[in-house]
Amino acid sequence: MPEFSEGLSIVIPTYNERENIEQLLAEIASVSVQLNRPSEVVLVDDRSPDGTAELASGFGRAIGLDIRVVTPDGPRSIGGAIARGLEVCRWDLVCVMDADLSHPPGLIPSLIASLDGADGVVASRYVPGADIASASVYHAGTHFRGSSFFAGRSYDRCASGETVTNRSWRSSFKPDPL
Repeated sequence: MPEFSEGLSIVIPTYNERENIEQLLAEIASVSVQLNRPSEVVLVDDRSPDGTAELASGFGRAIGLDIRVVTPDGPRSIGGAIARGLEVCRWDLVCVMDADLSHPPGLIPSLIASLDGADGVVASRYVPGADIASASVYHAGTHFRGSSFFAGRSYDRCASGETVTNRSWRSSFKPDPL
């Protein structure tokens, strides 16, 4: 069995993402072979009435992904879904991404490579020089260290870009109680 620090958990909060989920999971499956590490998908579905959870579970398994679908109790919130995903991850290295295809899975390998001793990296279309009209707007390697990145900000607002962090560092942050 690999060590806790050797794998990657991909946490995806969802609500009514049925129309995107097959494409997203197929892209993750194609990237997974490039990672040279064990990986899992933790899809946290906030009780989607459109069948997102069921489709993701069946399709993910059919294409060979190690996928777990978690359905949290309580109020719906993206921060709460991310926090629940972090609680159940198998691996310390965690990528959090949206299910709406706005976070390209193809960036995962470069995000991991960009860690280089940092606590985490964020791919964001909001960094200087980014072009909002294209997927290439994401810039891997925006490093952040310790609590200075999250200081004074809610978890929901800081989780708006595709991120890769060590769960042991990130788990101390709590979502907004909304």
